[in-house]
Amino acid sequence: MVSADQLNTEGIRLSDAGKYDKALFAFNTALELEPANPRIIYNMALVFIRKEDYPTARELLQKAVTLEPQEADFHCDLGLCLYRMGEREEGAAEYERALELDPVHSTAWNNRGVFYFQKGEYAEAEECFRTSVNLNPDWEDNWFNLRDTYEMLGDRKKWKEAHNMYRKLSRKKN
Repeated sequence: MVSADQLNTEGIRLSDAGKYDKALFAFNTALELEPANPRIIYNMALVFIRKEDYPTARELLQKAVTLEPQEADFHCDLGLCLYRMGEREEGAAEYERALELDPVHSTAWNNRGVFYFQKGEYAEAEECFRTSVNLNPDWEDNWFNLRDTYEMLGDRKKWKEAHNMYRKLSRKKN
């Protein structure tokens, strides 16, 4: 018999391959075996984020957070859902919660930076993106966001530095 863990792993593999319906089938089957497994619920929510079905992802993430409130990833992705649904302040609060739980969560720092950037609070955005870059220097999104922040701040020297790192990482990826 296949275990819930094996089905969860298979669901992740299928989701990464873009086979969302098959991934959801694997996660649903896993949940039949372990209906209160927050990791399976979370991974299912990630499929709905990829499908841009944020209301469904939000519902699943809220359930995962209820089952395992100390998991920073759950809060960070719940924040992303809320943010994309237009509930920006609520999304930012979830990024803060993720950072309370895991102060070195680079994605939460990056997402928090996006929140400040879109509010026009560029100094705060720079601090967030710089922290994210320090935590995860090989993630090109960090450098892209930092570059755009320096543009808004009018710092041409730092813009060029961030731009060069972004281009270097982009070429390395391709």
